[in-house]
Amino acid sequence: MGRFFSNIQIKNNRESQNQFVEELNKAMKKRQLVPATEDDASLTYILAFSKNNQWATLCSADYESGGDVRSDVQWLAEVLKTCCICTSVADSDFSMLELYDSSSIPIDMVVVGNDEDYGVPKDSIYKGKREHWEKHLVSGYTWEQLFEIWNSHHVFTEDALAEMAPLLGMDSNNIVSDYDDVNKDAENIYILYFKESQKESKPNITMTQNKNVPKKLTLNSAFKQVFGEYLEPLGFKKIKGRHPYFVRLIDNEILHIVSCMPRPDKKFIIIGGVATVYRQHISLDLSPKENGNWLHGNLHFYTKLHEFDENTNYSFNDLYEFGYSEESILSEMEHVLNITKGIMLPILDEVVDLEACVEYFNKFGLDMHLYDDKQDFGNKYVNNYYNEGLLYIKTNNQGGIIKKTKERLVTIAYNIEKGRFGYTQKDYDEKYKEVEELKRLKPFNVSELYAKEFAELERRKVANTEILRSYGLEL
Repeated sequence: MGRFFSNIQIKNNRESQNQFVEELNKAMKKRQLVPATEDDASLTYILAFSKNNQWATLCSADYESGGDVRSDVQWLAEVLKTCCICTSVADSDFSMLELYDSSSIPIDMVVVGNDEDYGVPKDSIYKGKREHWEKHLVSGYTWEQLFEIWNSHHVFTEDALAEMAPLLGMDSNNIVSDYDDVNKDAENIYILYFKESQKESKPNITMTQNKNVPKKLTLNSAFKQVFGEYLEPLGFKKIKGRHPYFVRLIDNEILHIVSCMPRPDKKFIIIGGVATVYRQHISLDLSPKENGNWLHGNLHFYTKLHEFDENTNYSFNDLYEFGYSEESILSEMEHVLNITKGIMLPILDEVVDLEACVEYFNKFGLDMHLYDDKQDFGNKYVNNYYNEGLLYIKTNNQGGIIKKTKERLVTIAYNIEKGRFGYTQKDYDEKYKEVEELKRLKPFNVSELYAKEFAELERRKVANTEILRSYGLEL
């Protein structure tokens, strides 16, 4: 899974950064928001200016947890009387650039990258029109150069955005950053804290009455309520920490994980996966989004096993992501739980030993390389927190694993030829390398042949066990 994020590019039409920030603070007061300290803030923004001060990138943790980025960009463009661009990236496959020019109504939109599998409307009136974008180009760059970047092939859509940024006077790093990515210690960075302004209390409203006002149900709360009720009797436990992970331990070495990943504009994805204590490092203190390269949604699991056709129970849009409102959040979470019961959880239930782990990792896309240097086995372990390649050393069925890995290689090649979603030439090349590695290995589970590897596996198990205990899990 690639990255999902949103941010806002704001053209700076003020003389200085401080003046821009002052204008933004004044504008916030119109929304009944006033500057606050970090401790009492209800909303936090990061404002990152480009070195030439022509543009500022606005990021908010709220955008990644269901906040409405479009509401912000529409309001900012109108109140600051300047050009704003809402940048939204979907799974690193494509990005949408919505252009607002001093009003709350978008005047143009550009899709950069491959959006074929995402249901983006093809009949949009916004097509990336020259007259709307050319006036924002930095001197020396041309419309043709900008148009070529938008329409060239890029493996990750973020590469296209970074290449585009200098043409418009933006910062290449800022435009591909979200709230967690911005270097908060860098120059030209402002962290802005806001809270709701205090209103005069009416004499007949007492503190007792205020206590009876129901608290707003958050996405994380709804996830823990609905999924927790179902998962906990199955052996899952909500771990300590601010991120919503439910974990089930099998034989103190295999982890089944289910979590909720927020998306912009009040949407979310339920993600899950498998890990073992033999990977280089377990990091569930990271957000679900940051673990999105090895935890996957129901869409990923389904497309690895099925095709979308008239005989299936789901369509792409049924599984991609799910929207909610304050009123519908519980019913929508129940709906996604039912989908997860039918797709993800049965897959996790089958992974009960290390050989099943190897098969799972091969089938659902985790790299299983053993070493960094493919020509020098035994010297360099893969420098990748999520890699589980050393599991091969702990299994007994070498022939069976090689056979299944080769079968997976054939499956990937077939699906690439058919153009199915979720299969790329990169997947094939990686799996081919893994097969070649396996063919060069001597019989598995022979400690005297792999003394260094077994010592490394034991070190990882001890370190990861302590990490899991710190999360409140009993081992």
